Amino acid sequence: APTASAAVTCTSPVFKRQFFANTTFSGTPKKTDCDTTIDQNWGTNAPASGLPKDNFAVRWSVTRDFGSGGPFTLTASALDGIRVYLDGTRKIDLWKNTSTTVSKTVNITIPAGKHTLRVDYANWTGSAKVKHTYTPRTSATIDKVKPLAPTGTSVSYDTATGKTKLTWSKNKEMDLAGYRVYRRLKGAA
Repeated sequence: APTASAAVTCTSPVFKRQFFANTTFSGTPKKTDCDTTIDQNWGTNAPASGLPKDNFAVRWSVTRDFGSGGPFTLTASALDGIRVYLDGTRKIDLWKNTSTTVSKTVNITIPAGKHTLRVDYANWTGSAKVKHTYTPRTSATIDKVKPLAPTGTSVSYDTATGKTKLTWSKNKEMDLAGYRVYRRLKGAA
């Protein structure tokens, strides 16, 4: 028996997946489940029991925390139509009945916090396949060069408070994130 849409809850970052027996997403979904990855190849078969092999649609949605946000790459490919939305705004639109796989990649900046990602897919006739990914875009490189030692190092001890003060001058490296100070008791390994 099909699972009622309202009864299915998927924990982020897992997508809620809804199957429709039409290409307009109208009416109640015929089946609802959870999907970790949008990467399906149904061929010329029906996507699930109780659904037609042609003229069906699938909607994936997830609301997740994107942390501090940043640049992301959205990719989509489908045979037939696919649309990708972020917070209700269409970012990818390849909505047509095709005989070959169509693909698109877009670079976007996702603001910090929680956002809703939705993927709509429709198969009108013939083979059915769909794939979507979203990945952070980073160009960070790891600096493997040892930093210069700090200059002007000075240590003072206050006998009244029992506190030690360590000071130094910053070196001239622009990419130095900070220093780590380690302490060891005399005779300790």
